[in-house]
Amino acid sequence: MEINSLFDIFLEALIDSAKMIPLLLISYIGIELVEYKYANKIREAVQKAGVFGPAVGAVTGSFPQCGISVVASALYTQRLTTIGTLLAVYLSTSDEAIPVILSQPDKAEIIVPLVITKIIIAIIGGYAVDFAFRKSNKETLAHIKAYAEGSDNKQHNHEVILEKSLLRAQRKPFLIRI
Repeated sequence: MEINSLFDIFLEALIDSAKMIPLLLISYIGIELVEYKYANKIREAVQKAGVFGPAVGAVTGSFPQCGISVVASALYTQRLTTIGTLLAVYLSTSDEAIPVILSQPDKAEIIVPLVITKIIIAIIGGYAVDFAFRKSNKETLAHIKAYAEGSDNKQHNHEVILEKSLLRAQRKPFLIRI
């Protein structure tokens, strides 16, 4: 392969990447605005979902770039969600997929079927895992109920861990998500 053809390939890739920047910028700004406005509501919905956790987790996880997987992980470590809810959030998360697909306008029509398919798979997977771990989930659901009623053990503090995880999710780089 010649140096000129390698240079042409590099130049073409650079031009294609530059064409994507405005659309990606608009997409990320929109996503960040939604996250800023609804982050606490999403966290509360996942936390209060109880036995409906996998369904709520799958739907909230489908919002791209919202950082719900970080929040769901923190909630799980505190026994405020079940393992099925956590799995549903992970399975439905599309982070970089949607902005990349949007960068090719002729492929935009696959976004809705993709997101719906991911939600369905996440719900099925989440409930299957919750069924498999139903004994330990009974304890977790009792803990969630006690926390919601205010009769939880006062020796540990859920809010501090949640606040730290939300801050970590908000400190993620604006355009580059690793």
